[in-house]
Amino acid sequence: MLNEPMMEKLFAMRLTGMSEALKAQEQDPAAAELSFHERLAMLVDQQMELAREPGVRPASEDGETARQCLHGRDRLPRVAWSG
Repeated sequence: MLNEPMMEKLFAMRLTGMSEALKAQEQDPAAAELSFHERLAMLVDQQMELAREPGVRPASEDGETARQCLHGRDRLPRVAWSG
């Protein structure tokens, strides 16, 4: 899978934490030394951490990240995930 379509899919699924962590891994040469499972675990951990932050909503379509929303004007209440 090409990188850009994958990032778009992560964004569409509202997995901004994973998207941000993947971008960070791509820029870190030390990440290449980690196994697939180690890298995947880091992506999942980042997404989980982001999901646990109160007042955070997924990225909006205009490119605003969840962390910007947390510190910005559109704080939304947390909604429990039932999946």
